Amino acid sequence: PVVAFLAFLLYYWRIYDLGGRMTGYGDALEYVWATGWFREGLQNGEGIRLFVPGVFMPEGWSLATFANGLGVFALAVPITFVLNGAAAFNILVLLSFVVAYVGIYRLVRLTAGRGVAALMGLLYLLWGGRWLRISGHLHILLGSALLPWIILLAALWSASILVEGFS
Repeated sequence: PVVAFLAFLLYYWRIYDLGGRMTGYGDALEYVWATGWFREGLQNGEGIRLFVPGVFMPEGWSLATFANGLGVFALAVPITFVLNGAAAFNILVLLSFVVAYVGIYRLVRLTAGRGVAALMGLLYLLWGGRWLRISGHLHILLGSALLPWIILLAALWSASILVEGFS
């Protein structure tokens, strides 16, 4: 399973300079900007700045409505204190791949062998609903990475209820 995942990364992941290149532009750059906005507010002692007066003048922009959600920035901003916004974005994309692959692998292993589980993990990573999101939709990448874990926990929980119910 590990070899299959590493082969996937070597073939499909084309960014070897995590802090200098990104998987896409547009939404990804908006994400990097917002991460820097939050980090700057924390560095200046202003706290978490949820409003940007200079965007969408004259009304400004509430970052509470940002598509990626504030939870993504809670993961990214600490990384930007050590690295930069591009590195934070790329690290979270890679993290979403690892979490999704391991989650699908564990879920499929409930009913199938290792080879099938590894294949299903790779197919899940390459599924268009996930793969097309590497250009800037971290909220979808991270959320879809958690789906197999949620299903796995639900399956294990329901199995434990069934076992306890019959004993």
